[in-house]
Amino acid sequence: MLAACQKGPEKTPAIGEAFVGSLTITLRQDLGIKSPVVGTVNHGEKIEILQIRRRFTRIRTAAGIEGWTDQERLLSSEQVEALGVLRTYAATLPSQGAATVNEPLNMHTVPNRLSPSFSVINPGDVVQVLQRKVVERGAYKLPQPEKKATVNPLLRKKKGKKGEPTPVPAPADLKPPPPPGPPADWRDISYAYHLEKSGQTIGSPSLTPPQDSWTLVRAPDGRAGWVMFRLLYMQVPDDVALYARGSRITGYFPMGVAKGEDTTKQNWLWTTLLDSKAPVEFDSVRVFIYNGDKHRYESVFWERGLQGHFPTSAEPPKFSYIVEETPTRWVRKTYVLQGRQRPKLLGKEPVEVPLNMQLDKIVRDPAKLREVEDLVHGSWWAPIRRLFVRGP
Repeated sequence: MLAACQKGPEKTPAIGEAFVGSLTITLRQDLGIKSPVVGTVNHGEKIEILQIRRRFTRIRTAAGIEGWTDQERLLSSEQVEALGVLRTYAATLPSQGAATVNEPLNMHTVPNRLSPSFSVINPGDVVQVLQRKVVERGAYKLPQPEKKATVNPLLRKKKGKKGEPTPVPAPADLKPPPPPGPPADWRDISYAYHLEKSGQTIGSPSLTPPQDSWTLVRAPDGRAGWVMFRLLYMQVPDDVALYARGSRITGYFPMGVAKGEDTTKQNWLWTTLLDSKAPVEFDSVRVFIYNGDKHRYESVFWERGLQGHFPTSAEPPKFSYIVEETPTRWVRKTYVLQGRQRPKLLGKEPVEVPLNMQLDKIVRDPAKLREVEDLVHGSWWAPIRRLFVRGP
């Protein structure tokens, strides 16, 4: 009876809580790749944090399974809420064209290779292209999940056994020895010295961190996330895509139908980018009209050397796009397509330089979450929230 009344082993107290950020997480019994797997957790599940060792975290699932995982695969509650704001914001953006992939592609929470990937785009899946961004590789770092106001069990003082002497603390005036000095040949073995001999300096273009180009996409079910720009392929017909000539197609739109004697073809407007690391969405705009007599596409409009930004719109026979004339002056140029002639410019309308919402940073900086919610839900709600929630 006494044995039946005894409780099981006491659970390790949790020092925090988080949510699974990746599509799935594999839990291992101990640190190390060869450690046996004890279970898996799916995206969005709430877990408890038990221990943190550098970039690894021991967690406990709702089913009571405990194991180790990479800390960068976890999200805080504010980060999960920010993903919802990103999804709401992405739903308001117009599509710049449909794209697909040739192999499974991870959808990330922020434009960073090490950020949690909460979904996968499989070959044959179609996503809508919304925005594009160029960031430095490794420039983003996800924060640690929030911790509860409890004492870390690893930092608790262990009580000595009965009869053991109490350890005597070290004297306050006892100082550690000074650190050793640099070696005598420190200049000869320094990295800056070798750069100076080769004519380079720290911070030169050859030493700048590499950059990655990312695209914000929206899945058919409304999920929104960041994917690698170079791994997306716009669904433009092959007989039109062959005119890209080394440039990457960033957006495309149908521009009506051209009827020939024995065929009917779609006319197209597209935007392309030659340098994928350029901080713009496109540098060229081109309109293709199908010539039924010659059975080929012909360009009736082609403007190059632009600093273009999304969104581009096309309502045949009109189309418009935004170009950056100066860093503080953006204009929307509107054209009308008149048959097979060169499109006619209807006018240039100044547009306000859009607020850089830095949605990728919201996942790392929850303090900006409410400000973005005000912008997403509309201007009428913003002053009310500031008045009653954040104060005047």
